[in-house]
Order: sequence, then C-alpha cells, then structure tokens
Amino acid sequence: MRPNPIAVSSVGIAYVDEAAATIGLYYIDAYPGSPVLDLKPYTPSIDRIEDPSVPAWCAHWPKSYEEIGDFDWESEFSF
Repeated sequence: MRPNPIAVSSVGIAYVDEAAATIGLYYIDAYPGSPVLDLKPYTPSIDRIEDPSVPAWCAHWPKSYEEIGDFDWESEFSF
C-alpha cells in the first residue's frame, strides 16, 4: 500500500535545461510540482501494446497522443 500511488505516463520532452538541472515535459497527468521519480525512453518493441482494452466510459477518447489536441476534453471533465 502506498499513500500516494505512483503513476506511469508516456510524455514528450519539451526541453532540457542542463544548467538548472530540469527537464520540461508536455502534458503529464500530475499536479504541478509533483516529483518525477524516473525517466525511461519509450521503446515501441517493448512498451507498445497493439490492442489495449479500455473501459467503456473512455473508449471514445483519442487513440493516440497525436489525436488529443483535436479532442473536446472540456466536455469530458468538470474542472
């Protein structure tokens, strides 16, 4: 049991600032300032799942990272 479960996300790297020892990430499902515990490269032959199953409530969401910009996320969630 963990008080704060550790999530796994695939994200793109926005920038690397070696002087400040920081890496900027594009969208990640975490609160601002949350620590990132580990970074690993995405390796399609190991990490990709060809036909993932998802719950019915989110089956209509975009199927790839490239499609998420055109999706109406605001109608999905009440922020």
